[in-house]
Amino acid sequence: MTIRTALAQIGKENEASTKTYTDSTTGFDTVKTALETSKKSTKSRKRSASSGAPSSSETEKKARKNIELIIPPSTETPQLQFGENGHYPVKDGQVLENRYRLQKMLGYGSYGTVHLAKDLHTNESVALKIVRTGELYNIASDREIGFMNAVKNASKAISSSDGSNNTVTLLDDFNIWGPHGLHVAMVMELLGPDLHSILHESNQKVLTVHRIKSFSKNILEGIHFLHSKCKVMHLDLKPDNLFVTTKYVPVR
Repeated sequence: MTIRTALAQIGKENEASTKTYTDSTTGFDTVKTALETSKKSTKSRKRSASSGAPSSSETEKKARKNIELIIPPSTETPQLQFGENGHYPVKDGQVLENRYRLQKMLGYGSYGTVHLAKDLHTNESVALKIVRTGELYNIASDREIGFMNAVKNASKAISSSDGSNNTVTLLDDFNIWGPHGLHVAMVMELLGPDLHSILHESNQKVLTVHRIKSFSKNILEGIHFLHSKCKVMHLDLKPDNLFVTTKYVPVR
């Protein structure tokens, strides 16, 4: 499992890593996924040792089992503002750009809304952010797209660099006309839950020392990559903007 910074998603099965985002409007309301691993009881290990069985890391790997991470659905009613400088009135099932079918809202904020969508060209699930209408929001969106394109181009140029896989990837962007003006839409890779949700809303509210070290390494590598290779400063690092990537199964 890995962590990405919202301005990242990579990870091996049953491991965690982190990535970094530019704002906090993305996140799952319901996630059920394998996050932690645990070993069998000490009694089982002692019995194995007394029988002459090897106590190597290979044996420990076989003894591990998945523990589900469960984040219950949010009961909060979205307080969205429509009208002038407001949010885009989305309808579930709506298709944008003849390509992206909106399925449900994943999160929202003062900047816009984020939706789970199906890319009808690739049949992949993506996160689609729709920014509020208005000149100030349009300018901020253009700047964000510029930053994310710079990061994407730098990642392609030095794909083997530490940290290049620990930032969120922009897949597409386009404009939508709503009842009150233009909205900018950004399509990004679909990530797992944010770190804040795991720490405060899930059934696993404590991170192991190993997990903390792993997440910290992911974050520092991602930030170093942004600073040294992309010349971008994040300025809003917090658990809400750190997304865990892992294999997940949404609960319906």
